Amino acid sequence: MPGTIVQDEPPRDTDVDPGADDAASKTIVDDPRSEPRSGGTPTSGSRATRDTMPDPIATEPVRATLPDIDPNASEEDAEAQQPEGEQSPGDGAPAPAPKRRNVLFFVIGGLLFVALAGPLVFYFLVWRYRPTAPQHIPAGTTLAVRFDGRELYLYEPFRKHVIGSIDGSDKAKSRLDRIKKHTGVDLRNEVREIVFATMNAESWIVLVGGNFDAGRARKKFVPGLKTFLEEEGVQGYTVEDGVLKGPVLRIAQADDTTILIANNDEILRAATDPSDAWQELGLASSGAMSFVIDRGAFDAVSKNPSEKVSGVLPPALAIGALALVTPETLDHVSDASKSTQKMTGYLDLGKGPKIMADIVPTTGTTPGALSDKWQTVQTDAQGMRDVLTSFYSAGLAPAMLDAKLKPRNETVMVTIQWERKELDAGLEKLGEKIRETLGE
Repeated sequence: MPGTIVQDEPPRDTDVDPGADDAASKTIVDDPRSEPRSGGTPTSGSRATRDTMPDPIATEPVRATLPDIDPNASEEDAEAQQPEGEQSPGDGAPAPAPKRRNVLFFVIGGLLFVALAGPLVFYFLVWRYRPTAPQHIPAGTTLAVRFDGRELYLYEPFRKHVIGSIDGSDKAKSRLDRIKKHTGVDLRNEVREIVFATMNAESWIVLVGGNFDAGRARKKFVPGLKTFLEEEGVQGYTVEDGVLKGPVLRIAQADDTTILIANNDEILRAATDPSDAWQELGLASSGAMSFVIDRGAFDAVSKNPSEKVSGVLPPALAIGALALVTPETLDHVSDASKSTQKMTGYLDLGKGPKIMADIVPTTGTTPGALSDKWQTVQTDAQGMRDVLTSFYSAGLAPAMLDAKLKPRNETVMVTIQWERKELDAGLEKLGEKIRETLGE
């Protein structure tokens, strides 16, 4: 094969000394463009060429080929089959991890996955809940309050004082166990939300939603509850058309398992079938507690505040409830209520407990004007601070009296900041009252 042209030098022997200097300038490089031919006949215009010399022999020492090792051999046998003098893979370099270490990593990874996925599995299979109680709020409701069981349960003082007062009572646990036995409903573990609604401050209903077993609960709940009441010595309750009726209450269960407890037949019938009334009302489904007060309630207050204010307004608007001492104060409450279309809000138990609310003005009233009217009511109530503070526990009265009102484009934003220690103290008192009621 012809080679490339190199510098003139004395011909070499074809045998190359393995120790010879391998200078790049004197190495013959094969020309891949040339066709192989014998002899070294020079071409015109070029220097003489010579036959290609054989490739130099590698100067590195040739390593012996390792013998085959049985892949099924143990580690000790494999080491015995390794030739003497050979450097083991661990000499001077990290040894590969044994297979058992891979198993260990797999186990640790699996445990981490379970630790992360476990709560998700618990949430989707056990804790996850689609709210149903708000769907049974009857049309025409003027006030509704919803308590979220999950949010409250996550608040440690509530678990400790309220739930703890029930779990720590042998009588309460016995009753709950018997209710579960007779009705198929586990009130201790399955309740997820409670909604209170009223249409005119006279008719009211309590809606209890939870992860109740549909097939079991609907068949057993009403007759089972009657059996439980009879065991407790409560008389006067009968079952009519799937409704437990007594001197005071009407109790039934909807097809979606929501439990309905009402004080008369009319509001019970209005709430039996689900509807979209709660969406039109604007009740929030977030927060540990949420509420809405519609125009009907404010209209009733504006016409007769001395009789309606305490029965219609929740704590968020109880600023003037006990400040009704002069005609001037009554006029202020009536004027502010007359200009209010709706109030919605919720309780946030995050970094610091607080109530966030929005007041919607009536047509023709600006947010700024409405804010001024309610600030006037707040000023009147601040003159009754001592009375209100003694009447309301858990530091609610001071928080309401110091509420911040801020007009926005379409509403008035209200922020009631609550002291955590005062809220926790109020929950502790509630737990004590529950224990007293249970006879503990």
